[in-house]
Amino acid sequence: MKRVIAILAVCILALSGCSSGFKDIRITSCNLVSITPMGLSSVEAKVEMGIFNPTVQFTLSNVTGCLKLGDKPYLLLTTDDITVAANSEAVYPLELLGTLAEGTNPFVVLSLLTSTKLDLSTFKADVKAHITLKNGVGKDIELKDLPLTDIVKKL
Repeated sequence: MKRVIAILAVCILALSGCSSGFKDIRITSCNLVSITPMGLSSVEAKVEMGIFNPTVQFTLSNVTGCLKLGDKPYLLLTTDDITVAANSEAVYPLELLGTLAEGTNPFVVLSLLTSTKLDLSTFKADVKAHITLKNGVGKDIELKDLPLTDIVKKL
């Protein structure tokens, strides 16, 4: 019984040491390469995102996002799966597809984007994804009401 407890203690310590590495993952750069309108209700954006990953390989799948003004959704975003290499710092190309939320007037959005008085503090974002480690262990993550100003500052 003491052996089992000792083995469990060692495993917990090892896992806690690994988990601190995940806190060190960070976005090192984010560059907007292009934006292409797709009719009146969609847009495609190509982005290059630099990621520093001192831990194991992981994949983000089923990535979706929602850009909101106040509590009203304006733009729904999706992207393909992203696999981040282990112990690396690399730039990953992302293709984001944005679709206006139902009931959103495209001309209102256009006027917001071209306004010289655009206040990012009024925008929030929700993000959902499934993260899977190389060994197959996975978890759904969800971040709600992230202030857009905080996201922009980190980039």
